[in-house]
Amino acid sequence: MSTSFTVATAIKAKLAAAVWPGGEKAFGTVLVTAGVNVERTRSMLRWPFCLVLPDSMEVDEEEPDLVTQKFQILIAQSVANDTWGEAVILGGAGPAGGLTSKGRGILELEQILFDTMALLATTDGINIQLISASAISAELDGEIGYVAQRSYTWSAWTGAGSSP
Repeated sequence: MSTSFTVATAIKAKLAAAVWPGGEKAFGTVLVTAGVNVERTRSMLRWPFCLVLPDSMEVDEEEPDLVTQKFQILIAQSVANDTWGEAVILGGAGPAGGLTSKGRGILELEQILFDTMALLATTDGINIQLISASAISAELDGEIGYVAQRSYTWSAWTGAGSSP
């Protein structure tokens, strides 16, 4: 059975390796963190980025070795020259063929997130499911254009022991 550590590292590895059909990486930065002030660190992160935040943990009352570990996964994207904030949500003009993340919307990135998380069950044997998603928040940043982000809560069943 997986531990919180193995689940967190597997999530990071899979999201860091996620690619568009043309082979370009979907996320510029993928971090496992306790929290980042996005406004203060925007210039240090490669867009779009993905933050994996280990959240609360609950021990099963009937099976004390079974633990439910929650993870918050935040994805964020910026799209320059987006007058109405639509491209940062749905996607807009990008390089020919749409094989990179440039100009992609948060909902397009969401599909990469969902596909990647599904791989955890099929290739890593990790039992994980989506619990909820926040509303999309978007704002106009004078330096980088529209910025959108959305947070997802996932729940994974792990073991309380120290072995993976």
